[in-house]
Amino acid sequence: MFALLQFLDKIGMFKQSKLTLILEIILFLFVAAGIGYYFYTQKSAPDVIVQDKQEKNFFEFKPQCPDLTQEQITKFQERFDKVKEFLATTPDRMGAWMELGLVRKGLCDYQGAADVWTYVGEIRPENSLSFANLGDLYTHFLVDYPKAEAAYLRAIENEKHDVNYFRNFFELYYYSYTEKKHLAEKVLLDGLNYNPDSHDLMTLLASYYRDNGNKEKAIEYFNKVLELNPDNEAVKRELEGLTK
Repeated sequence: MFALLQFLDKIGMFKQSKLTLILEIILFLFVAAGIGYYFYTQKSAPDVIVQDKQEKNFFEFKPQCPDLTQEQITKFQERFDKVKEFLATTPDRMGAWMELGLVRKGLCDYQGAADVWTYVGEIRPENSLSFANLGDLYTHFLVDYPKAEAAYLRAIENEKHDVNYFRNFFELYYYSYTEKKHLAEKVLLDGLNYNPDSHDLMTLLASYYRDNGNKEKAIEYFNKVLELNPDNEAVKRELEGLTK
């Protein structure tokens, strides 16, 4: 009787082991399929990116400036061909993409330049230069002030110590996007908050106050410029005119 029970117990263990083995095989196949799918999609991803770049026509050479000479066009063509060839084998170099945008801007292909620099912002979202270039492009060439504003905000978010970004952003509000002219002062104050020793921003803010009738503030900031640069004769003349 005891021997029979042992035999039945062994049969049960065998069945249980067999079931466990089957489950383990199924689990292994499932995991392997998942891993295979992951690597397949990763391998396919670059082709999707390349196709996207092709659809945006990043590599079109379209001279649109009416006054470009043939010699200038030839030089741009050489730069274009060189950077296109480089990007064909090294597509992850931001500097090369920036150069491509500069070439297209030089050809007056402003939308083409915007497409390239927008792409740079996608592959290098923490850079500032491509966004600053877009700010200039949308301010002076494509004339889309909301897009220029968004670009400068992003450039400054990524790099708060380039005073040129603050100057250009100020000029956007003050001279072009005049519906938001009231924000121009804040741009300069923010710039000085991050760059407290900037003669440029300080002088610009003093001039802003002078031009808008705030004599007291103008004197205050022109004096701050003199504290940093006592030999600035232009600022001395400004103060003389304000204190008469």
